[in-house]
Amino acid sequence: MKQKRRLDSWLESHLPIGMWVGRERCLIVALLSGACVWALIWYTLVYTAARRQLYIYVHGRLELAPQAQMADFAQIFPGALTGFWLVVVVMILKVLDYYRFHSRDTSRSIYLMRRLSDPWELRRRCWTVPLCTVAVSLLLAAVTTALCYLVYMKCTPADAIMPGQWARFWGAGIGG
Repeated sequence: MKQKRRLDSWLESHLPIGMWVGRERCLIVALLSGACVWALIWYTLVYTAARRQLYIYVHGRLELAPQAQMADFAQIFPGALTGFWLVVVVMILKVLDYYRFHSRDTSRSIYLMRRLSDPWELRRRCWTVPLCTVAVSLLLAAVTTALCYLVYMKCTPADAIMPGQWARFWGAGIGG
């Protein structure tokens, strides 16, 4: 509960004045957690399908097929990051929404914001929360990528992994 109050206090000082903090907090938490859940479910489904192709039935038992090769991590992983890209797009739209909120017809608070002694106040209230959310999203994407790579390397039979998976991942342009 204390962290929620601390987050709400920070959001209130960085969101446009008069904006409902609870709604923005819920949106940010939902976007970030949804992106993580999407990444893990997507990767789990694609990885298990690729891993299932490594095995064949021999006398009613599953055994690793001879010369079986697992698909590269770079081929399995890309769709998992879709949720994090969605967070970036939504946050770009939120910047526009925050500027729109300041210039709405009822208050014209954008004129007041421009007359304040701190010329950066308007920009700070429109850009800080979306940029911080994108930064957290990128951090979560990096952690998710590392977690999925760890699962790939630890759960795939060693005989089926082609060497140099991490280099192939970055070489495919997915990581950078």
